[in-house]
Formats: sequence, C-alpha cells, structure tokens
Amino acid sequence: MRSKNSFIPRWETSGLLLVGAGTYCLLLIALLALTQFTAAIGLGVGGLLLFMMLLRGRQEAACMRAELAVQQESMRVQQVEREESARSLAQMNQNLAQMNTLLAQASGRFQELFQGLPVACVCYNRQGEIMEWNRAFERLYERSDLFGQSIWQTIYVPTEAPQIAEAVAAVMNGESREGIEWTHKRGNGTAAQLHCSIFPLRDAEGEITGAISADVNISAQHQAEQALRASEERLHALYNTTSQQELSFEAKMELLLRRGGEQFGLEIGLLTRQIEGQEKVEQAYSPKNSIALGALYPLQNAPGINVTLSAPVRVSGKVWGTLCFAGSHSQSVPFASGDREMVRLMAQWIGGEIGRREADEAVRESEERFRSAIASLSEGLIVMDTEGVIHVCNESAEQIFDLTRGEVQKWKPLNPSYVARREDGSPFPQGSYPLVVSLRSGRPQRDVVMGLPRPDGRLLWVSVNSNPLIRPGEESPYAVVATFSDITERRRDEDKIAAQMAQIKTYTSVLESQKKQLEVANVQLEELAMCDGLTGLGNRRAFTHRLELEMGRASRYSTPLSLIILDVDHFKEYNDTYGHLAGDEVLKHLAFVLKEQGRETDFYARYGGEEFAVLLPHTDSVGANIVAERLREIIEASEWPCRPVTASFGTSTLLPAMQNSMNLIAHADRALYAAKAAGRNQTVHALSLAAEAVPTQKE
Repeated sequence: MRSKNSFIPRWETSGLLLVGAGTYCLLLIALLALTQFTAAIGLGVGGLLLFMMLLRGRQEAACMRAELAVQQESMRVQQVEREESARSLAQMNQNLAQMNTLLAQASGRFQELFQGLPVACVCYNRQGEIMEWNRAFERLYERSDLFGQSIWQTIYVPTEAPQIAEAVAAVMNGESREGIEWTHKRGNGTAAQLHCSIFPLRDAEGEITGAISADVNISAQHQAEQALRASEERLHALYNTTSQQELSFEAKMELLLRRGGEQFGLEIGLLTRQIEGQEKVEQAYSPKNSIALGALYPLQNAPGINVTLSAPVRVSGKVWGTLCFAGSHSQSVPFASGDREMVRLMAQWIGGEIGRREADEAVRESEERFRSAIASLSEGLIVMDTEGVIHVCNESAEQIFDLTRGEVQKWKPLNPSYVARREDGSPFPQGSYPLVVSLRSGRPQRDVVMGLPRPDGRLLWVSVNSNPLIRPGEESPYAVVATFSDITERRRDEDKIAAQMAQIKTYTSVLESQKKQLEVANVQLEELAMCDGLTGLGNRRAFTHRLELEMGRASRYSTPLSLIILDVDHFKEYNDTYGHLAGDEVLKHLAFVLKEQGRETDFYARYGGEEFAVLLPHTDSVGANIVAERLREIIEASEWPCRPVTASFGTSTLLPAMQNSMNLIAHADRALYAAKAAGRNQTVHALSLAAEAVPTQKE
C-alpha cells in the first residue's frame, strides 16, 4: 500500500503492482519446476494475491476516469464562460465607441451653441485663469487671445469693478451672483455699461473647479433711460407750468416761451396767429422785448435767424397759428426727437387752451343770452340743486315773491318748517313738491297749483312747472329749473302762461341741442382731421402721426419697419379720358383693395392725389417686397369699369443711418420713381438702388 507520505501518483502505483505481479508469476513457475508441492502452494497463494491486485487496480482506474470527466466538464464550463466574457467585452467596447461618438457630437453642438450665444461668456478656473470664451465676449471686450490669462489683468480690473471681485469670491464658495452692474473702460477709450451674472462650475464629484461669467452690454438701455428721464423732466416742467390755476393763460404762455427757450438754447419764443396768410405775434419772449405784440412777423425771412424749432397750433382740428422758438446761432447738431415732441406737446396744450377759451366764451355768451331771455320772462324762474339751494332767480320771481334776489336765494323750500298748501287748503307734502318730484324721478311736472306762505302770513298761489337738468351721459338730475306764475287771475293769464312755458321749453331745448351739437361736432371734427374724405383711409396728417409713433416703437424695441408708397399709373390720363368721378371711383376701389388685403397692424393712408402709403410694422425688406408685389398683382388682376388699372410701388425699410421719418419716406419715393422709370406696374425696393447719401435732417 501507498504510505501517507508517498508523493507517487496513483496510476504509477498501479503499474508497479502489475509489474510486480508478473515477476511474481515467473518466480512461481520457476518454483513449480523445482517442486510440485511448493508450486501448488505458491500457485494458489500467488493467484489470490494477483486477483486482489487486479481488482484494486480496476477500482483505482474507475476513480481516475471519474475525476478526469469532472475536470473535463469544469474545463468546458470555463471555456463557455470565457467565450461569454469575450462577447460581453466586445459589446462593451462597441457601446463605449458609440458613447464616445455621441459625446463628440454633443461637445460639438455645445461649442456651436456656446459660440453662438449673444451674451458674452467666459470660463475660468479657481485661480482666475481664462479657459474658454465665445465670440460675443471677443466683440464686447475687443480681445481674442486670452487663454491662460488672468481675468484680473484683462477684463475685471479690480479698480473698475470691486463688486466683481467680491462676487467671484462668493461664487467660488458655491453661491451664484446675478444682476451686477458695472462700467468697463474699453480699449478705444469708450465706456460700456455692463450687466454681469456669475455662476460656479463643478466637476463630476460636485467640486467647484471655476466659474462662468455672462456679461450683457446695457449701454444703449442706460442712454434710453437717461433720455426718458430727461423727457419726463421736461414733461413735468410743462405740467407744472400749465397746471398753475392761479396764473392766467397769458402768464402761462410767458413762462412756456421763456422756459422753452432756455431748454432748447434759443433766445426767442413766439406764439403767432395766422391772419390772411401772415403771422401776427400774440405772445413773445425775446431779448429786451425786441419783438412787439401784434406785429406781423415772418420769422422765416427775418435777418439774423439761423435756426428755428416750431410746431403748428391747431384749434378744433384747424391750424390756428404757430409756436416757434428761434435763435441767431448756428445749430451743428440737429434737434432731438424729444425736443420736437416737447414743442408739439406745448403746441397741443396751447391749442387746447385756446379751444377751451373759445368754448368758454361761447358758453358765456350763451349764458348771457339765457339770462337775458329769462330776465324778459314775465313769470318767475328759479334753479334749485339737489341740496335745496336756489342758484338762479329772475326779476319776475323777485316781484312775485315780493323778495330781493338775496332773500330768494336764502329761501329754503325744503325746510320742514315751510308748509305749502294745496288748492283745497290742505298741507302739501314736501315729497310731492314738483321740484322734489323732478329731482327724484327725473320727470317734469306741469301746472301744479301750490299756495306758498308769504312772510306776512298770506298765501301766494302759483302754478308751478318744473324740469330736471341732466348732464349728457348721466341719469340723475343735478338740478331743477322751475317756472311759476301768480294765478290770482288765473283765467286771464292761462294763455300767457302757456306761451311763456313754450318759450322756456324752447330756450331749454335750444341750449341742450346746442350743447349736444357742439359735442357731436367736436367728435366729427376730430375724426375728419385724421380721415381722408374720399377713400375713408387715414389722411396725410394721420399718416405722419402714425409714422412718428411706429418710428419710435421700432427704435425703442429694435424691430423692423417698412414703408410702401404706391402711385396709380397714368392716373391723369385716366381722369382726362373718363372724368374725375371715374377717377374718384378708382381711388375708392383701390382703397378698398388695400384695406381688404391688409393686416390689423398695418396702416393705410392716402398720401396725396393718386398716391397711397402703406406702413408695415414688424416687417423687414423681404416681407415688404412680398406685400407690395401681392398688392400690385391684386390691383392688376382686379376688374375695373373703364380700363385696366395698374400701380407702381416703391418700398423702403428703416435703417440705422436714417435719422428721422423723412429719410424713410425719401427712400420710398426714390424707389417709386425707379419703378416708374422701369416702365410702371413695377415693385422696387430702395435697397436695390445704387447707394445714395441719406438726406440730412431738416432743421
């Protein structure tokens, strides 16, 4: 048997046993030759031993085969696992390659987005070294090669923006800072007002590695705010001047002319009135009062006057005169739009005040006529308000009551101690007084007989008629007018009373009618002043007003604005051939076509004669050409009663170089002339023409 310490393998041991058994058999055969007895005994014992050895070897061989099968199965399983691991590794490598591709694409898109941002952005590490920036940053700071440079030596100079250093330190501690405003001195010597926001940058573990700053140039916004504040101050000064109730119109005008001249830097201020084609000076502010009131003063031809700033004064829609500021010095810089708007507002207020004065004068004249009318009445008349206070009484009322005017106005007919009587002598309830009923119900009362106690105790019998006074737009009366007559000789005076009442009603109706007619006329005049009577479109005044508004909006919000001016081709020939009535029909139908095709935000106006203007807010040059061409095709394709009608179109779009609305109109006019020169029935945009100098602003 194998010892416990034997290191010989089991299969070698079995082999040795077989060899030993064979050798042993040979020895037995040799011994058999020597002796049979000995051979017989040796053969029996040797066979038994040999059988036992062979049996033991077979068992050990079976064990070895079983162990070998287990090892082979284990190797097969390991091989399958290695193959599965290899496939998994290949799939992981493929996924990793796809992720690297997507990551590269995402990085490219991020770079495109980062570089395309309109906000100036810069990234830097905790030491303030610049790592990345975009194109907007280069344009704002006028720097390009910044990698590795310190932000404290390039853009955020601590002496310029100490609040930036404080904000960066806070961001490096995990905070975010927004809305920091500071001033940066640029390389060209100009200063830029900036709005800065700073945010921390973190790595995958959340650690802060640096910061990103976003800067926006708000210089234009600050300039606009300053201009707005200046305009507000001027408007406030205008309001303070015009709202001083204790000053007369002439005193307010003197203040306006003096303060206006000081604000605009001009030494002369005039308010003139148009009289037979000339300007008559109504108010003047000039050095040493050199301009006399009442003088006819054609300022535009006056010697020594080099610059003027003026606006027409309109009363009830018509030009009344001119508000003008003038100076002898030369004006190198054109007046700002705010200056012109200020003069326009001043002229508008003056026109309104003059209109109100004229209206007040008309009312005073009407009241005087009314007082004369009621004074001529033979019956008494009083006007009482809702508090029972008598404000008006005529002489007939004084005579009937046998009281003075002051005593009548002190009389309190609604006093509980004052008791009137009915015709039968019974007390007349105050709630049934005709004046009270008219005030409460708003209905007139007719021929109500009342007995009014006199101071001497006698009763004055009167027949009262009351009418409520109601302001336009209101429902409740604010006062009541009552007429009454002494009916002692009632029968004799009945006809006279009826005639007088009819006269009162007529006067009251006339007054109310005149007042309503005046209100309607004012509304109609305002509408007519802004509307073309033939086409129903806006007129040139309305177009000019709307153009100034849209120019202001486009400049304020940086939105595009385009203008179309169109002219009917051969319109004079059309008028000469078919008559002016036919020409008017063409203009009206053309206006109808424009309104049908227009947007709600567009504005259409008759510019003059056969010319029309189309104002297109929020429309660039491409959109303007599309609109103009569509209108041209529609006009050409429309059915016209006499012969086909076409139109030529000139379009222009607001450019930064244009200083005022006249530039935009001039460009559209040039494009219109080019369309006519090209054969008419054409659409031409000013941008397609050869570059020309933009007209300078008229002073």
